Amino acid sequence: MNGLKLVLNMIDLTTLEGKDTDGKVKQLCYKAMHPHDAVDGIPKVAAVCVYPSMVKVAKKAVESKLANENFVTRAKPEVVAQARERLAQFQEQLQAVEAHLAELSG
Repeated sequence: MNGLKLVLNMIDLTTLEGKDTDGKVKQLCYKAMHPHDAVDGIPKVAAVCVYPSMVKVAKKAVESKLANENFVTRAKPEVVAQARERLAQFQEQLQAVEAHLAELSG
C-alpha cells in the first residue's frame, strides 16, 4: 500500500481542454477524492488542475462534499482532512486568480 500511496500522491488530475464544463470539473474533483469507489483506503491524488475560470467550480465541488454531514461523520478522519486541505488549496488558488484579474483590470 505504501507504493500505491506514493504513486497516487504524485499524480495530478488535469483538465485543460479550453472547453471544460462545470460537470466535467465536478467529475474530476469527485475522481480526485474517490480514485476507486470499490476499494476503501485508496490514497487521494496530489492535485486537481483546472483553468482559472473553473477554480470556483472545483472549490464548490469540494465544499459540497464537506457540507455533507454523512461524508464528514462516516469518512475516515484522514479522508476528511484531505478534503479540507484540498479546499484550502482551491481557496488559495481562487485568491491568486482574483488578485491577477484585479491587476489586469487595474
